[in-house]
Amino acid sequence: MEPAPMDDETITEHPRPAPIPERSESASATAVERRARSRPYLHETTDHPGRRADGEHHVASLVSVATDGPIAGLDTSPPECGTEDGARDWMRANGEILAAYVRRSEAQGHHTVVLRIVESVENRLRGGGRSGERLELLEAAARAAGVLRDPAEEARVRTLLALGFLDAAELGRADEECRAAYALADAESGQDTRAASLECMGIVAQRGRRNETALGLFERVRPLRAATAGPRGAAALDLLSGRSLVSLGRFDHALERLDAALEVFTAPGDDHEADEVDVAEVRMERGRALNGKRRTPQARRELERALAGFEAGGRAYQTAKAREVLAGVDQLAGAEDWREHLVEAVRLYREIGHDAEALRVSAYVG
Repeated sequence: MEPAPMDDETITEHPRPAPIPERSESASATAVERRARSRPYLHETTDHPGRRADGEHHVASLVSVATDGPIAGLDTSPPECGTEDGARDWMRANGEILAAYVRRSEAQGHHTVVLRIVESVENRLRGGGRSGERLELLEAAARAAGVLRDPAEEARVRTLLALGFLDAAELGRADEECRAAYALADAESGQDTRAASLECMGIVAQRGRRNETALGLFERVRPLRAATAGPRGAAALDLLSGRSLVSLGRFDHALERLDAALEVFTAPGDDHEADEVDVAEVRMERGRALNGKRRTPQARRELERALAGFEAGGRAYQTAKAREVLAGVDQLAGAEDWREHLVEAVRLYREIGHDAEALRVSAYVG
């Protein structure tokens, strides 16, 4: 069942979520907790390519600081050259061990250890078809933040949990977690955290095809992001807004937003390189908009460039989505081989464990 539309009143009046019951814990922090608290959390949850590739590179050193010693069976060597493929292979080999260690740490009351490990590995589980494992870890992190009475951290983790439910196609649960995150963040008046929860609400609305609601939420995020996120934060909102505008058939307005985003994402700065995945996301939406305007050759060029960007960035889920859009464009253009894109999309979905998506697309392959 689709969540009810979210207007200003329903958002702001949503009560602060009930605190998670505190587990039994010694009166004074253990040595493990003291060591973990002495160092800042590793915020490896952004989508910057360098941070994505380096996330697991830091886990071995994290474990040595946050625990009483190495975890049995854990490969403490960093991913080869800090590459995307190396990081993905590292998580594939060590994910179950780390999940087991998180469960043990929670049972022993080492809540900061839980937070630090989950934050460091959650990003690698995104889009990899391991939604159950990812949700388990994020729920443990949310409980840990509640026990530690850290509303801002709990809000941040609940926002990630909402996105995890969204990836698992559980829109109702995603909506609940977004609202809970916003209530926590609003109570703390944390501008960045509030912005993230509002943006998450917009993404949930967008996924539920409530695009007018999504656009309103993204506009509420803009003033909150302006002071801290700079041009790239505005570009991310332009991309999200452009996606909803395409879905609403407002193609010219969508292209204005998407062109603005593309200009920012393709311009390297002093502290970052152009992100090929962000650029690919924009190009895919531009391809959809151009196809809506019946500018088929230009649409196909954009979609092919988007596909190449997703493949280069190792993004199997987005690659499959791009294949689906290309199949639609080619079918309308009368190409005979349009189903080949769908066959490849099905293969990719199955490879990363998105069986429902694979089944949906298979129905069109014939």
